[in-house]
Amino acid sequence: MRPAYPVNGFATIEQARAWTLAFVTWYNSTHLHSALQFVTPAQRHGGADGAVLAYRRNVYAAAR
Repeated sequence: MRPAYPVNGFATIEQARAWTLAFVTWYNSTHLHSALQFVTPAQRHGGADGAVLAYRRNVYAAAR
């Protein structure tokens, strides 16, 4: 689940930094991007997207 932005902002710079780190980590390693064929940026940049997409193609083919 995406880290929710605090309704009242941040009380300290440390809280803002901690939230930003959590958000960027989620965005790059959990969030599936439609523009990347629903893989994460980490998978795309790490080269794992090919295996993920090939697995999906096999699953879809078997389901047909």
